[in-house]
Amino acid sequence: SKYDETPVKCSSLADVDERAVQRYRQMRKKVDPDAVELEYATPELLSALGCTSRENPQELNMAGILLFGNELAIKRACARARVDYIRILGNDWHAVADQFDAVDTYAPIFLIVDKLMSIIYGELTTRHRFHRDSIQPETEMFPVEVMREAIVNMLMHRDYRHGQYT
Repeated sequence: SKYDETPVKCSSLADVDERAVQRYRQMRKKVDPDAVELEYATPELLSALGCTSRENPQELNMAGILLFGNELAIKRACARARVDYIRILGNDWHAVADQFDAVDTYAPIFLIVDKLMSIIYGELTTRHRFHRDSIQPETEMFPVEVMREAIVNMLMHRDYRHGQYT
């Protein structure tokens, strides 16, 4: 079977981060306010989305853990799912490898997208212009849709079986 359908032994519906389920519901409602699955209770919703084991609907599969699992469940089932956002000073990684700031997190994909958007978009939208007497920040609008698409693609197309950096 596919990796995302692999049952996660010793997992249960108690491993679900309800904030991720609520975020899914918000996003789904924007696309189709009348979607039938919006009426489902969480266990039925996860089953309908293919996020539970076929053999045991009380057990999550890898998709369920990665999309909706809480931090502890993600660490336990797929330690490689950690997302690191690393800021370096300058533009040469090797020259300043000891001068960096990192944000690392384990979170369900439905929540981590917003967190990464906040971090990255906040840094990319401001640039500074030199004026006669001062340096002033100037806001440029970086297309939110483009950044969201890039982050979602990075997370959804990543191979979680291998511990490689993204």
